[in-house]
Amino acid sequence: MTINKPTVVPGKQQDTDHSNETRLAAQKREEEERKQMQAKQRHDDEQAKQRK
Repeated sequence: MTINKPTVVPGKQQDTDHSNETRLAAQKREEEERKQMQAKQRHDDEQAKQRK
């Protein structure tokens, strides 16, 4: 088993610092979107409760 050997996934670019940055940025964006979705869901739930 060799260490520090980039894993090559077919159809994906090799792991470089750049693709790492991109992946981190994507993760961050997904987290933000998830937070916004949850906030919207809570808001919708609150409105539904008030309508009853």
